[in-house]
Amino acid sequence: MTATIRVGNGPAAVAIGNGAVWVSVEFGDRVVKIDPAGAEPRIAATLPLGNRPKGIALGDDGVWVAVQASGQGHRGGRLVVYADGLVAVDPAVVGTQSDVSAIGLVFDRLTAVRRTGGAEGTQLLPNLAAALPAPTDGGKTYTFRLRPGMRYSDGRLVRPEDFRRGLERQVANGAAGAGTRPAADWKVVGAAACTKQRCDLSRGVVTGKDTVTLRLTEPNPSFVLWLADVSPVPPGTPLNVTPTKPVPGTGPYMLESFVPGREARFVRNPRFRVWSQAARPDGYTDEIVLRVGSKPNAAVDAVAQGRADVLLADLPPDRLPELKTRYPSQLHLVPQRATAFLFLNTRTPPFDDLRVRRAVNFAVDRAKVVALHGGADLAAPTCQTIPPSLSGHVPYCPYTTNPDSTGIWKAPDLARAKRLVAASGTRGTKVVVWSFPYFNPEAEYVVALLRQLGYRASLRKFRDIDSYFGALSTPPYPPAGFAGWFQLQRPSGPLETLGCAFPLNWADFCDRGFDRKLRRVLRQEVSDPEAAAASAARLDREVVDKAPWVPLFTPQLADFVSKRVENYQSNPYIGILLDQLWVR
Repeated sequence: MTATIRVGNGPAAVAIGNGAVWVSVEFGDRVVKIDPAGAEPRIAATLPLGNRPKGIALGDDGVWVAVQASGQGHRGGRLVVYADGLVAVDPAVVGTQSDVSAIGLVFDRLTAVRRTGGAEGTQLLPNLAAALPAPTDGGKTYTFRLRPGMRYSDGRLVRPEDFRRGLERQVANGAAGAGTRPAADWKVVGAAACTKQRCDLSRGVVTGKDTVTLRLTEPNPSFVLWLADVSPVPPGTPLNVTPTKPVPGTGPYMLESFVPGREARFVRNPRFRVWSQAARPDGYTDEIVLRVGSKPNAAVDAVAQGRADVLLADLPPDRLPELKTRYPSQLHLVPQRATAFLFLNTRTPPFDDLRVRRAVNFAVDRAKVVALHGGADLAAPTCQTIPPSLSGHVPYCPYTTNPDSTGIWKAPDLARAKRLVAASGTRGTKVVVWSFPYFNPEAEYVVALLRQLGYRASLRKFRDIDSYFGALSTPPYPPAGFAGWFQLQRPSGPLETLGCAFPLNWADFCDRGFDRKLRRVLRQEVSDPEAAAASAARLDREVVDKAPWVPLFTPQLADFVSKRVENYQSNPYIGILLDQLWVR
C-alpha cells in the first residue's frame, strides 16, 4: 500500500480506466474520481448522485453506476408479520427464525454481518465495536475498542462489563440446552465450567475503560462471527431467561408489549444511534408487530389479502403454484446455507469400497430427488458439500453425464454406476437406509435405486426427527442414511463434519491427509478468510471425489410479502430484514 485516500462512508466498488480511479461511496451517495498521477494521488472530482451507489464499471462512453434507492421517503408505517413462533425476546435464547428476527430488531452487538441481502450479507463488520481487531496470541486473544456514549433504550449507559454479562448469559443458557450453542464450543476461558445456575467469565472477558478483551483456550475461527449474536445487557439482568421480562437493548426498536406465544409489538427506540450504516442502519417502519398462532393457510391468505405484510413461517408447499401464478412479485425463493445429503458408511460393506460410493453418486437422479422434495422452488440439485450461499463454493460435479468445467449436474449416469458396482463385486450385499419424515419420499426412491444396482436394500423409517437423530447420536452408524447440515456459517463448516474427530461424522469417514488440510483451513479462517475460502474450495473437490456423501440438494425457503411491501432483502444469516422493509 502506497497511499490512503479518504473518500467517505462506505466505499463499495472500484473501477480503473481513462486515467482515473473511480470509487462508488455507498453511504455518501456519490462517486469519487481519483487522479493517480503526480507525486501523490488526489481526489479530482466528487459527483453527487442522490441515491446509494453500489457497483461501478467503465464503458466506451463513460462511467456506469448501479444505484439503490436511498429510502428517505419511505419512513413510517406499521408492518404486520405472521411468525412461526416466539419463545422469548431475549438475546440469550433463540428457538425459531422469528426469534432471530425479533431479537435483531432490539439488540446490537460488538460485530454484525452487513445488513443487506445476497452474498454481501455475509461480510462481517464492526458495530458497537469501533473496528474488528486482529487476533493476537496465536488467535486466542481479541481486544475490542468500544464506541463512546452508547445507551440502552431505558437511558442507561452501556458499560464494558455489560458485554461480559451478555456473553455469560449466552454461555449459561447454552449449558442448559436453551442457548444458541453449547457452552464449551465458545472456547472462552472459563466457559466450559459454566452451568445454568452459575457462569463466571471474568478470566476470559477482561474489561477496561473503553475496551473488552476476550481470551480463548484455543483458536476458534467462528468466534468473531458468533459475537454477532452476543448483546450487552445492563446490571441486574438475571443469568436465566424470563420470557415475560424483556431486556433493554441498543437497537433501532424496543419492545413495547409482549404476550408470549401470541404477539410482540416493537416501536422506535428514541436513543438508537447509527454507528455503522452498513452494519446497523436505522429502521424504516415506525412499528412492527409479530403475531403467532395462526394456521399456515390462514396466514398466507392474510398476506395475500393485505391484512398482514410478511409471512415469517414455512409456507405450505401446495400453495406455491398458486402464489407463483397470482403473486409472482410478492414471492421470493431464498437458497439456504444448507446441504441435504445421503451419507454412506465408509467402514461398512459395500460402502467401504470407493467404487460403490461413486456408483451411488452417479446413479442418483438429483432432478427426481428435487421433484420428490417439492420441486425446483424448494430445492436445487448439488454434487457438493459447500452450498452456493457460502464463500468457498466453486461449482464442481463429476457425477453427471458429460461432466464439464461448469460443474453443473445434468443427468444421472446409470450405466457407469452399474459398471462400477460390477467391478467392485459387491452385488447382493444387504443395505439398510435410515430416514425420517422430512426425507421419506427421497429415501424410498434411493432404496429402489440400490435394488436396481443389485443390492438387498431396505428402509428403516423413524417416526420423527428427534427419535432419528437420537439414534444417530452415537455409533455404530447405519450403512446409509439421510441428513442435512443447516445454518452453516463458514466454508469449512460442512467439511469439518467429515473430520476424524467430529462426533457426528455419520459416514465414519477418516482420512488423515484430509484432516491435515482441514486443520490448515481452520487456522486460515482466523487469520486470512479469503485464503481459507480458496483452500476450502479445493478441499471440497477432494471430498466430493472420495464420496463419503451423496450430496443431493440445497434447500430453498419461500418468503411471501404483501403488495404494499417493498425493498425486500433476505440476509444469509438473519433472513428477511424486517427493519429494512418499506410499507406503503
